Amino acid sequence: MEQYYILRLGKELYQQVTKLRNQLFSDWGHTGFQSLEPCIFLGPKGTDEPVGYVTRPPLPLQTNTSAVFKDNILFLPIEGNPFEQIRRELRTTFPVDGIYLGSDNIQLEKEPIIIKDVRFAVLSVETNGNLTTWSISSEKRLDSGRGR
Repeated sequence: MEQYYILRLGKELYQQVTKLRNQLFSDWGHTGFQSLEPCIFLGPKGTDEPVGYVTRPPLPLQTNTSAVFKDNILFLPIEGNPFEQIRRELRTTFPVDGIYLGSDNIQLEKEPIIIKDVRFAVLSVETNGNLTTWSISSEKRLDSGRGR
């Protein structure tokens, strides 16, 4: 089983991205648009140590208009390095900064998406042949740090 630190999207944005992925599945028929959660991957989870304080990335964030396919991941990229600090705190890395759409390479132009709300979680993924199952655990809101 693989485990990843992720940022889950707020409810409205989650529904918007899920609708987009369902449309991509309908248009292209690739099952990669139906696998895993639409989220922002931060990187592989390391040890079983509990995660302490994690800094929330600067919000709002905005995606680019063109999807990018890199390292077998189709995603809507976010410019800059908005997840550098949180990845450093978690001692992890990931090759892309953006909203995960799927694992199929297509061309996609989309109006920019504004990300206003995220929650930290752990995504567990298990693959058995052609079947991939996943679950979310350890979900928590991130503190903006403004009151400190």
